Amino acid sequence: MTDLLTGLIATSGGYFLATSEAELLDYEQSLIGREDAIKQVRLAIARQRRILYNDANRPEENKPEIF
Repeated sequence: MTDLLTGLIATSGGYFLATSEAELLDYEQSLIGREDAIKQVRLAIARQRRILYNDANRPEENKPEIF
């Protein structure tokens, strides 16, 4: 990220520059929610992979945690 366009917000309708701190705070909260949702999907896929490939009881030690 270069901060080239300060306050740039991406929406389903396109991109625009925020005109207030409230807009940026709302966007930040939206991004946090999306991050959390993506993490939950990633964890579910990892769990399903272990179950499907008989690794469900394999220790998770020494595995890097992405988040």
